[in-house]
Amino acid sequence: MSTLITFNKEKKTGVIYFPKNKIVRKFTIKKKNYKLIKNEIKGISWYQSKQRNIYKKPKIIIESKKNNLDIKIINGKQIKFWTYLEENFELAKLVIYHYKNIWPNKKIVPCHGDLTFSNIIFKKDNQPQIIDWENFLINKMNWGFDLSYFLISTVSLPSITYKEKKIKEKELFLLSELWIETFKNKKYKYLNKPVNFLKSSFGKTFILRNYSNYYPNLISSYKTQQINEALKINI
Repeated sequence: MSTLITFNKEKKTGVIYFPKNKIVRKFTIKKKNYKLIKNEIKGISWYQSKQRNIYKKPKIIIESKKNNLDIKIINGKQIKFWTYLEENFELAKLVIYHYKNIWPNKKIVPCHGDLTFSNIIFKKDNQPQIIDWENFLINKMNWGFDLSYFLISTVSLPSITYKEKKIKEKELFLLSELWIETFKNKKYKYLNKPVNFLKSSFGKTFILRNYSNYYPNLISSYKTQQINEALKINI
């Protein structure tokens, strides 16, 4: 017996859970979107290879085809993207540490492309496991681009969800703390007006998706200014 967990009408992709075998199947019914499955396979394979060097994780890919991918279920908890950073500050720190452990310390590195709390599972020991690699890019983005995308999402997505006119000052303060911890001594183009850089990256890191589904495009001009000002710090 199986359970359909989700189906995205726009992307024509879905997820099925097979509880007996503890397997999740990601699939697409549209030939054009085979690329999403291909990217997912590449991304998971790269991520797993890096993790085995540190955590000695077994491979989680069971079987892969052009239009579907079977992977082992990852048990843990997911954080809702609309919860405030104040509630998830320590978990956000763990994501930063995890990235620094996994990603090579090079100028140009692989990119997940859509790193938010929604695409992270925290296991029992709170060790992050990144999922949904369909926007994976190999060696095309600067180090930390994914963290920039992730950190800005932790304050902008709750504010967008609750239709707030501006982002709370406490949230911006916590974001700036994490930003300094992440990018100290780093000099990259996206660190100058980072929200604007994310907006300009639509189509480069986010494939086969609508403009409005790329969250940076939903950040108002006022909130964009708020975030950019909060992150205009000496690192």
